Amino acid sequence: MAELLAPPPDAPPQPEPLLCECGTPVVPAWWPAGKLPRWIRGTRCGACLERDEADRRRKRDEAERQRTLRERIQRAGIDGMRRRQTLETFHTMPGTASALEAATAFAACGEWPARGILFVGPNGSGKTHLATAILNTVLDRDLRVTGAFVTFAGYLRRLMAAFSDSETAGDADSLRRLMESVGLLVLDDLGAAGKKRSGWDSEELVGVLDARDAAGRPLIATTDLGEKELEEHLGPRVVSRLYGMCRVVPMADGETEAQDFRRRRG
Repeated sequence: MAELLAPPPDAPPQPEPLLCECGTPVVPAWWPAGKLPRWIRGTRCGACLERDEADRRRKRDEAERQRTLRERIQRAGIDGMRRRQTLETFHTMPGTASALEAATAFAACGEWPARGILFVGPNGSGKTHLATAILNTVLDRDLRVTGAFVTFAGYLRRLMAAFSDSETAGDADSLRRLMESVGLLVLDDLGAAGKKRSGWDSEELVGVLDARDAAGRPLIATTDLGEKELEEHLGPRVVSRLYGMCRVVPMADGETEAQDFRRRRG
């Protein structure tokens, strides 16, 4: 409301102040604008009006934050199920305490650690959950950070489609640029597909890893394969880059094997 203005001599008497809900008297103000100059009787004091405006700004800012977050989550490839995979919803099983601790520590970092994480363990042990939980935590915390969740099998399908059809080459180029440039990349189920990759596939992946390593962008990856099996599936150069960029975190403490959570739930 505008500051109080002096009414003209022929103005009607000033009404009695109304009380704001906080108990402060709200003095009527003379409003000379328009065809009908009049007294305006406000019901909110200046302090409450400022608080109301601050609340509206906070709601607008939060709505904008949520809109931006939804767009970033969609671009990151985090679907409904993966969005629910958080550190809080991780079911700790025998052998997974150290892996959860490593994921929590990485997600809490204000700046990227020198190395990412390679979660290693059998199917159903929670590798993907922890990797996705890190990405969810980072995206929620900082709207400036970009991220992507990419399955290894999906990555290969897009590469092979581009190799066999020049019209889809742009799709593979777009995926490669995304994987190289996002702040945090989750590459899930490395070595999946059950057969040795071609040299061309390996070179493509080495290029992605080299670009991320040079830019200091971390990688979170998962696999159920040991080092020798990974070399058979991905090639020694990929594994060398992978182990250089990532700290290996087994889904087991000591000799305790992480159980298959999906099987336990069944």
